[in-house]
Amino acid sequence: MTQTTISVVAPVYCEGDHLPQFVAALAAELTQLKSSCGLNYEIVLVDDGSSDNTWAVMRTLTAQYSYLRCLRLSRNFGKDAALSAGLAAARGDAVITMDSDMQHPASLIPEMVALWRTGNVDVVDVCKQKRQVESLLSKLCAMTFYRIFRALTSYDLQGSGDFKLLDRKVVEAWKSLGERK
Repeated sequence: MTQTTISVVAPVYCEGDHLPQFVAALAAELTQLKSSCGLNYEIVLVDDGSSDNTWAVMRTLTAQYSYLRCLRLSRNFGKDAALSAGLAAARGDAVITMDSDMQHPASLIPEMVALWRTGNVDVVDVCKQKRQVESLLSKLCAMTFYRIFRALTSYDLQGSGDFKLLDRKVVEAWKSLGERK
């Protein structure tokens, strides 16, 4: 019987200065999860064409962390393309996507994994309780989008973001779509 593996995918863009802190914090949570639940893990960082020292920092970190895999896009394609590349490369039974700027608390990962391990959940979507400081126009646009989307689809995405856990079957279904735009 093979051991369950969790993959964490994070797009990275011009974040070389704080990347070591992000990886260390994430590694600490994943190491604790491994010791308490016996789960293997990998971290997949995707450099989205950074123009700073991000790639050099990522390469240095791979020497430090054996479970760290790094991908580099040839230019800046945008966050969605970087996430797509990371999802395609992830090998885990579940894949967690999160931002590398430390706005998503890695401390929530054990709770996400626990929900997934019940076997009743294929997607764990972490929702923001409070939006960041933004302009009135931005708030109105977001509120309008969420209301229209909910009216058309009956799904409430308010507060939803890129911090989520996807079961392997969800990742495979997403990969089979072939659409990238």
